[in-house]
Amino acid sequence: MRPFFALLKMLFKQALRLGPAGSGGGSRRTALVLLALATAGSPLVLGLYAVFNQVYTLLAPAGEQAAVLTMAVVGGQSIVLLFGLYYLLSAFYYAGDLPLLLPLPLRPRDIVGAKLALVLAGEYLTVSALVVPIFLVYGVRGAGGWWYWPLALAVFLVLPVLPLAVSAVIIFPLMRFTAGSKNRELFRVVGSLLAVAVYLAVRFSVLSPREAPGRVGPWLRIGHTLSGLSWAAFLPQAWAADALAATAPVRALAYFLLFAAVSVFLLVLALVLAGKWFFRGAAGGYGAGLGRGGREKILGRGVFGSRSPLAALVFKETRVFFRTPVFVMNGLISTFIFPVMYFIGSRNRGWGYAGPGAWFTTVLVAAGVIVFAAGFGPVSATAVSREGKMLWVSKHLPLSGREQMTAKLVLALLFPLAAAVVVALALVLAAGAPVRDAFQALLLGLAGAWPAAQAGLIIDLLHPNLDWSDPQRAIKGFNGLLALVATVVLLGAAAAGAGLLAVLGVGAVGLLAFLFLFFLLSGLVLFHALGRPAERRYPVLEA
Repeated sequence: MRPFFALLKMLFKQALRLGPAGSGGGSRRTALVLLALATAGSPLVLGLYAVFNQVYTLLAPAGEQAAVLTMAVVGGQSIVLLFGLYYLLSAFYYAGDLPLLLPLPLRPRDIVGAKLALVLAGEYLTVSALVVPIFLVYGVRGAGGWWYWPLALAVFLVLPVLPLAVSAVIIFPLMRFTAGSKNRELFRVVGSLLAVAVYLAVRFSVLSPREAPGRVGPWLRIGHTLSGLSWAAFLPQAWAADALAATAPVRALAYFLLFAAVSVFLLVLALVLAGKWFFRGAAGGYGAGLGRGGREKILGRGVFGSRSPLAALVFKETRVFFRTPVFVMNGLISTFIFPVMYFIGSRNRGWGYAGPGAWFTTVLVAAGVIVFAAGFGPVSATAVSREGKMLWVSKHLPLSGREQMTAKLVLALLFPLAAAVVVALALVLAAGAPVRDAFQALLLGLAGAWPAAQAGLIIDLLHPNLDWSDPQRAIKGFNGLLALVATVVLLGAAAAGAGLLAVLGVGAVGLLAFLFLFFLLSGLVLFHALGRPAERRYPVLEA
């Protein structure tokens, strides 16, 4: 176990080093970043607490207040599985320290266990934003006994283990059996996305049954409300929720032990698979390059001989992005998670269209989903950071910093454009809204996505994270949170202006025109603001 703990200590030191190698003030910098994270995340936590406090109030008269616990467990583990899949993929197979670790006298389970522990520590921060407020609501409202608080802490600590173990069980055979393939990167991206798609299909098919309007569905009347439904989808999630909702300490402890036992079993299974397949998958899949033909296609006549400089840069950015599975999965999942939820909600719950009399609300909500997808997705907020130590290649191209950043902006806008198509289809096909409303939502959403994407790009240009060895450190950074905050500020300013005009008596059409012009003007201002630092700062950046 001594090599495992030595490796674990080294990985944590490397992960907590937020500045360039050799720079001082690492502890102070880490403390400042954690303080900034707490400050930026506190409004979200307080907002979720208020929302689920109202949900508890609505469910309590029917004795269904335990539903909030299963919402916390199901939601928390779903988030960990969706994002943990590509975090583990990055840590296991695409980290820059892998060529240094493989020759060392370390067992596969030592390497896998240490890296999994590092990802697990990060997932505690991710899942706490959703789970902790809900657990607090249930405990503060007095629904649990004296044993609730220590058991809630124990459930929280075990909660991310199971989905991370499931992700590892998916990753090892996927990487092992695609290691010798010529198109292994494509197979790995497609295989990972298929695993996520299957999970979402099963989850939403169970948790989103069709119900008649005004009727409380069966998902609020089975067992401990949603817990009964979890039995059909994922037994351990039901055990975790039932442990917290149990009215007797012995029953609560029994459910928790079942939940913990299954989590530990899957973790051991992942370590066993690591011993069999980790080295083979790593040896066959690390450092996949473009090959001679690929380099010629990017640097030779295939690009610069027949395309404009901007088109060539966009093509280069796209190829670099899509050849790294971690970047692809993070970009796709983060960008499309809310549009897909909107589509499913429109189909099963009627979220998308409230009728002809509410077309204005329909357009605003749909456009807001598109703008939020642009700010929540990490494509723009990591555009410079993704360059890493290969930044020198882009810097030596005979193109200005403005042109380089414009190409990154084009790639970043392709994702909200695709998200807008999903939202428009949700309105027309799933919710039955008129094409006119969908078209208005699409235009307004894309207008708002433009400044949202540029805000993330400016943030990453001013404070890029170029000193990384693991791709997940480039894609999962503090800049993404700042970009999300900037998007919320943008939407808040737009809402404040529209609210003031509404008070003055401006109609729905006028409000939409104002919002459209507001987003366009914001985009033009930010585009001008992006050009100046791009010309000055991009050429002097150092990895």
